[in-house]
Amino acid sequence: MTISRVYAVPTDLPRARLYLDDVAEIVRILDEALTDPNRSHDLQLKRELTVDETKLTDDVNDLPKIAKSTRDFIIKASRGYQFTARLRIGQFRPSLTTYGLNYPEQLAVFHRVEEIFSARRLFWQNLSQGFIDATWSSLWSLALFVICPMVFVGLVARLLEKVLSLSFRWAVGIPTVLIAVALIVVMASYFRSSTVIFSNFSEQAAARRGSTVKFLVETAKMIVVFLLGLLSYYLAHRFWPHG
Repeated sequence: MTISRVYAVPTDLPRARLYLDDVAEIVRILDEALTDPNRSHDLQLKRELTVDETKLTDDVNDLPKIAKSTRDFIIKASRGYQFTARLRIGQFRPSLTTYGLNYPEQLAVFHRVEEIFSARRLFWQNLSQGFIDATWSSLWSLALFVICPMVFVGLVARLLEKVLSLSFRWAVGIPTVLIAVALIVVMASYFRSSTVIFSNFSEQAAARRGSTVKFLVETAKMIVVFLLGLLSYYLAHRFWPHG
């Protein structure tokens, strides 16, 4: 009896912000995967691009007419029921599944599509995804989400009491708020899905630069306001402790 190892084909892709030219390249890759010259082509190649589960087309150039962008997108290429490739971009991690192809073919298709997603990957969303996936189903989650925050609050509270002479209420409150904000940021990034923008990457360059500058300015304003608020609390406590 011959024993052979069965290898699983990866399906999960990194979260990313894709553009119309990326979609066109992915469609070309899936079409080519189902158009092997060594395979019979009696069945016609069929393509479906589904936006928001209700809007369907088979032409990439029709997508800008349907919507400006979406977080729910499906690309499906098939030859009958025997050969199928399907890319799903939804609320959580994107996935690519192929049927009817052998293992090397499936792996080659996955890695070609993965290269496109990796080039457009969303850093914070993938970081939070990896962090939660690595800790949620293990004993580390107890330490990371319960014990570590308690230790952090205790150490920072003692430091604030000694260095800034803050009351116990403020010394405990400040690190607690910081942990709450960090948790909100992680969870918000985790639940933010991939995005497909139906315009070419080059057309979005100027808009991205403007958005980045605006984001940095707003972030700097928030940091300054937070630091000024913290300074005012400290001065009020230091010079008007009974106010």
